[in-house]
Amino acid sequence: MLKGIVSNKNNSNEIFGVVKIVNINNFNNVKLNKNKDILIISNTFIDLEPIMINSKAIITEQGGLLSHASIFSREFNIPCVVGVKNICSKLKDGDNIKIDLITGKIYKI
Repeated sequence: MLKGIVSNKNNSNEIFGVVKIVNINNFNNVKLNKNKDILIISNTFIDLEPIMINSKAIITEQGGLLSHASIFSREFNIPCVVGVKNICSKLKDGDNIKIDLITGKIYKI
């Protein structure tokens, strides 16, 4: 179980999806499925927005309630958890996860 700060709930208490880890140094050909892929990334910046908009949820290792990921997720109503330490090394592409959007806990299922 991993834990972070919930920055947007999107009117949901929990969400299920498939992990898609994105490397900030190599993201140009990444395609996400809004119905299933949860974007996991160390941090976000403006060039990632075309990818972020197509994610079911966003999880970052860094950031807080005023980070780029948090603000973007609230503007586009995408569930988001930030500040989840070492999540990029604890999960891998294709893992199924559950995000508790009340507590900020992330479970591998």
